[in-house]
Amino acid sequence: MRSVSPSSADSTTTASTWVYSLQPLQPLPILDLSISVKSRFLSATAQIYFDRITRQKLVKGVAVWAAYVSYLAMLFLSKGVGCVAAVLALVLWLLPAISAFGSLRYDVVKLLLHAHDFWFATCINVSAFTVFGVLLGDCRAVAMVATCLGVEMTICIDANIRRLKAWFWFNILAATLYLVTWYAVLFMLVDRMRDFPLVQYKRHELLATAFVASGLLTIVAIFARNVYRRYDVVWKRKHCTVVECVTFRTNLKFGPQRQLQKVRASREIVPNLKPRKRIKYTKQIGSIDARNTLVKVGISKRLSKFMPSRCSSGPIVACLGVSALCVSTGSALYDLYLADSRVFRGEGSRAGSLIGLGMTMVYCGTCAAHYQRKLLRVLCLSFDFLFLSAQLTIVHFSACEFFQWGSATTAILTSWIWIHWVLAIDALPPVTKRKLGLRKTFTVLVLMLLIALSAVLIYLLVFYERGASASENDGTISPGLMYDRVIWETHIFGRPIYFRLTSLFFNCFATAFLLSTRLLWRLVWHPNDVLLVLNGTVEFETNIETKSVLRPHLDDN
Repeated sequence: MRSVSPSSADSTTTASTWVYSLQPLQPLPILDLSISVKSRFLSATAQIYFDRITRQKLVKGVAVWAAYVSYLAMLFLSKGVGCVAAVLALVLWLLPAISAFGSLRYDVVKLLLHAHDFWFATCINVSAFTVFGVLLGDCRAVAMVATCLGVEMTICIDANIRRLKAWFWFNILAATLYLVTWYAVLFMLVDRMRDFPLVQYKRHELLATAFVASGLLTIVAIFARNVYRRYDVVWKRKHCTVVECVTFRTNLKFGPQRQLQKVRASREIVPNLKPRKRIKYTKQIGSIDARNTLVKVGISKRLSKFMPSRCSSGPIVACLGVSALCVSTGSALYDLYLADSRVFRGEGSRAGSLIGLGMTMVYCGTCAAHYQRKLLRVLCLSFDFLFLSAQLTIVHFSACEFFQWGSATTAILTSWIWIHWVLAIDALPPVTKRKLGLRKTFTVLVLMLLIALSAVLIYLLVFYERGASASENDGTISPGLMYDRVIWETHIFGRPIYFRLTSLFFNCFATAFLLSTRLLWRLVWHPNDVLLVLNGTVEFETNIETKSVLRPHLDDN
């Protein structure tokens, strides 16, 4: 396989400058795994009583299964029986939940409180089940406390260092349970559950059931991620004392391969004192050779043949990117702002959109040809990339439906290409970015324009008022360009069930918008060599004697 060749201006470039390794951005912390939540906040006497109450494994196992059955009875039985089952589910779930939270490692919990994924999942958990409780509107809402605690236990799974197999099966069982809950809410199978608009503006509304269903699907995705990441630890490394973190991740940066040896040598002299354990970065990928590109012969090499001997092809690619961004943004604003049926069918607007799409495809295709193969494979298989890409794809597809697949579809497709160019920016090592003339300022500008265009899209779809079309000719004003339609219809127990486009769009748009603003924040505040989407996997050892070190800690208090 032929590699990308440096230009003559970089004749002094050595082979080592093309080879990188991924390294943590900040030094990883040291954790004291001997301190649990219960030992941190309870006295020695209170902890003895706590252990005496929560020690019975058989009782806790029976309580968990009984709570599951009671929760299912609350969902599918009548309101009267459901109220009793909801209270019973909460009472039965309290003992296992308190025992599980008490055994969490205190230092790991503090570490999770600084993680974005923790707060993102917590907000979805609390908001979804709070609205679900309002939907029920009676004493069955107390069961939502138990479900919130169950999801929060899974979010804090990194702080658990004991009984990993039990937690693994708990995640599988809980994911199945919340999938059943999603089915019951979406198809209105819960007795006397009344739907209502959570957000309403004129003729546009977001139904509460759609909001809860979207939140439940996100929770199920988080559970599936936890099961996937813990599978190796539970089944493939049964006797290993190293636990890989699921929720907590570290920021990564590109570093020269030769620098990695220095980092390893410095870490070896740090004493590994029990029970204090240093979190270690798990190398997800070996050495990264920037010359191992997606296309065998780089585009920059071909462009260099037409350049003077002392010139680089980077400025040409950079000018192409700026031109593509300007043309595509201008055509998108023209299509979106003049959102009238007659203008949308104009040839001038369509030609501008096609030119912007063509230039965008050429520039983004040039960058894609220089993607590093290993980085691209790891990035495309990461949960963060897949989750955000799925949300953004649904948003763009819904926008095309709202505009009835008219000329604005070209601008929407251009937006989809640009946002995925941003998501895949991690596959370009620093030396490749320099060859392509790609600067962080340009990436920030692209993401800012995409966020601004999404705000314009929401304004046009919801708040923009335009006159009726010529065929209607009744002088009425239509609030926004959005029209709701049923994308799928079915019947459950003789009742019609509709899947509506607006609910799907608003839920995915809110999630994608929040995650996109987070990416913008990371772009602005982090250095240029820090990865944007791909985070580092970390792990720590769990071979500690908690009982031997627990007593001195309690006596000190």
